[in-house]
Amino acid sequence: MTELVDLKLRLLSKTNKGFLACLMAQSYLVERIKEGQKEDPYLQMIVKEIAQGARPEFLQIEDGSITFRNRLCVPESHLVKMQLLEEAHRSKFNIHPGTTKMYRDLRRNYWWHGMKRDIAEFVSKYLICQQ
Repeated sequence: MTELVDLKLRLLSKTNKGFLACLMAQSYLVERIKEGQKEDPYLQMIVKEIAQGARPEFLQIEDGSITFRNRLCVPESHLVKMQLLEEAHRSKFNIHPGTTKMYRDLRRNYWWHGMKRDIAEFVSKYLICQQ
């Protein structure tokens, strides 16, 4: 078995005829969000409440990250939120979505307090999205 560590690619071969490969692609922002959760005071307070059973809608999964109803909790870090909003807004598949579309897309995978308001403020800065 050969591993390509930089790509996190594992090649499996039982014969000399071919290889079976599996590649998992994940946004660098997901890792930044998970790292930011460890430093966010609000999310760390929620971790303590999860341990006490006071927050059933939140869950700390195996890798230590925090989810709210199966959505990754985004820390209050302004930089991480802005990068996430920029990535969602300038996606090759979804150029300049409006507030509602962008909110619906992001809420499938992410959650933070004041999310809808932050998205509305972000989109309001783009004139093309208002048309």
